[in-house]
Amino acid sequence: LMALAIRALVLVPVMTMLDTSVASGAESETTRTLELDTRFALERIAAAARATPRKVLSPQNTSISDSGTWFDKSRFKLDAASGQLIEARDGVDNVLADSVVAFGIAGRSVGVDATLVEATLERKRGTDLARATTVVRLGGPRWRGRSAACCCCRSRSRWRSWVRSPTR
Repeated sequence: LMALAIRALVLVPVMTMLDTSVASGAESETTRTLELDTRFALERIAAAARATPRKVLSPQNTSISDSGTWFDKSRFKLDAASGQLIEARDGVDNVLADSVVAFGIAGRSVGVDATLVEATLERKRGTDLARATTVVRLGGPRWRGRSAACCCCRSRSRWRSWVRSPTR
């Protein structure tokens, strides 16, 4: 009888702690999914910027919610009524992100021949909030995969010289 009473005193707080940790894990999973989807949408914008040849963008240094004709093959715009970030490509509208609270894209010239594109995306689902920003060079260097190595021979030194080359 005494062991049963001690067991009850120990297990009741442990069960409460376990319930709290399970609820916290579910919340962090939702937040993580929201953050990953936000990064995916910004990576699509960065890929479009890298694939577009360098040019001067207009307007400069102003955050807008529609990229217009900035990119060769894609157009990114915020549909404020539905809270969706839309990518229009080849006449087809694709939803990149939903639950969008704010989206802004800005271009600015750096030096003579470099243009930077900065995209900011903020999403909110329930109490979860995800904010992310990416800055990419228009027509910037491209390589296969995520490793910093030459695409043809996988040499790191050759890749470094290609990136630093003033003619590229």
